Amino acid sequence: MLDFGCGTGHLAKHLWEHRYVVTACDVAEQMIMSARRAFGDSDIKWRTLAAGWRRLPFGDSSFDAVVASCVLEYVADLDLVFSELSRVLRDGGVLIFNVPNPVNARRKREDWAKRVTKCAWVRRAVCTIPRIQRYLTYLGLSNNRFSLGEWENGATRHGFERTHAGQRSPNRPLFLFSFQKKCA
Repeated sequence: MLDFGCGTGHLAKHLWEHRYVVTACDVAEQMIMSARRAFGDSDIKWRTLAAGWRRLPFGDSSFDAVVASCVLEYVADLDLVFSELSRVLRDGGVLIFNVPNPVNARRKREDWAKRVTKCAWVRRAVCTIPRIQRYLTYLGLSNNRFSLGEWENGATRHGFERTHAGQRSPNRPLFLFSFQKKCA
């Protein structure tokens, strides 16, 4: 199993504890170093991805499953990521990811905050508070705020088929997707 965008490795560790063979990768070297320090006694394979990577450092059909928890909203080239995740997954493999639910009230407030703070004078005024500055940095990095249908279309363009329709509750801040890679 590949934990794509593993961050500090907590999900990878959880999967490993449930007897999965796990490879975990991230572009943030500090995150990978933190994960190695915290979970170094595990058999998880930690990989730092090069900044600006165009090809994942794994062979074709290397994994039975890929999880991407709270990461796809940040990637610059979503088509590239879906294409590469499809390449490294075996036929019939599973892709599971979660993304912000755009109809959730919290996400609507975030969109409002993003629009309001585009004004330079507003940004300068509120960025004097460190917590707000961190929040605005998060909002600036969280670029992929698509409708749930757009997420589904993005994945299906790259050979994935939705495995569970799920309920699209406006009350949930995140939405979970599960896809299976179509057999060639």
